[in-house]
Amino acid sequence: EEAAQSVDVVSCGGPLPGHEIRITDDQQQSLADGKVGHIELRGPSVMLGYWDDPVTTREVLRDGWLRTGDLGYLKEGQLYVCGRQKDLIIIQGRNFYPSDIEWQAGQVAGVRRGNVVAFGIQDTQLGRERVIVAAEVRDPSTSAALQDEVKSRVLAALSLRVDEVVLLPLGSLPKTSSG
Repeated sequence: EEAAQSVDVVSCGGPLPGHEIRITDDQQQSLADGKVGHIELRGPSVMLGYWDDPVTTREVLRDGWLRTGDLGYLKEGQLYVCGRQKDLIIIQGRNFYPSDIEWQAGQVAGVRRGNVVAFGIQDTQLGRERVIVAAEVRDPSTSAALQDEVKSRVLAALSLRVDEVVLLPLGSLPKTSSG
């Protein structure tokens, strides 16, 4: 039997003095420890709003709580960040974090680990998001087999069907200074 696969998530610590952190669902109801939801902050250093943009301010600030756009969970007062709400890929009501897809694709031999990007593109004809994986590879001549292997790996690990795998030469994916 294959061992369960997991991704390590590191604690970001607790709130600063005089500040609060909570995790909420889509209706802004607090969630229990260990449940992933929207990260919200409240305290004296939280912004008052966006300059000259009351609409966006109302979207992110409610009753003094700032919805950061990040997803995470609390465990024993410690915050764990899982990803960004805008990056989330939603297929048939299931949420997929790009980092989980990227990690799985990076485990395939021939794919340059850490140089994989997964994202969704809304497809009106399909009526859902298309799942795309772009990966740097060492040997582009193995493209068809490698594309199939990436799709198989993600399907087996996450029960997610990848619509397209784009293989790129080494050094193609731009990186920030921190990687």
